[in-house]
Amino acid sequence: MEANFGMARKAETPEEKLECYQRACEYPANLEFAPREPNLRGFLYYPMALLYQQLNDPERADSLLIITAEEHTAMPTLANSYQALALRRLGQDDEADRVLKALEREAQRILAGDKTGYERQGDDLLFALGHYYLAKVHEAYGRESEARKARDQAMTRLPLIERQALIFAQVTYAGAHQ
Repeated sequence: MEANFGMARKAETPEEKLECYQRACEYPANLEFAPREPNLRGFLYYPMALLYQQLNDPERADSLLIITAEEHTAMPTLANSYQALALRRLGQDDEADRVLKALEREAQRILAGDKTGYERQGDDLLFALGHYYLAKVHEAYGRESEARKARDQAMTRLPLIERQALIFAQVTYAGAHQ
């Protein structure tokens, strides 16, 4: 999945990008276990929806946006960032703002040293996660310089924070649905 996700980011055409994302969505046949359901997919579905919009396929785009808009975690995580972006695309700006404000508050709480809900996480992850969440909020509001600064702070402490934030969101999401 990660290889296809990375290839999608580097692909040149919307069709090539979409093909990579679709491969990332496939569950590897060589694994003996079935995929976990429900499974957090907004990080794949949101960019796919944007590509379907580019390719003039609004029905597929909207179906992926609706799924993404329904995916969230009670404790704000990266899942909520994609949820807010999808809500915006669906015209639900007030709800998107509410979700983004909650993610921003969570980032500030983490950075202030409150480890509630993160008891088994290390300080490096918490520092990076807080700044990464702030970067996602700034991105959503179009504040690129603030987003870049927060992302740089996160990646300086934990270079793989994008992956770690996704894993944390997936584990949190899966745990809530057991």
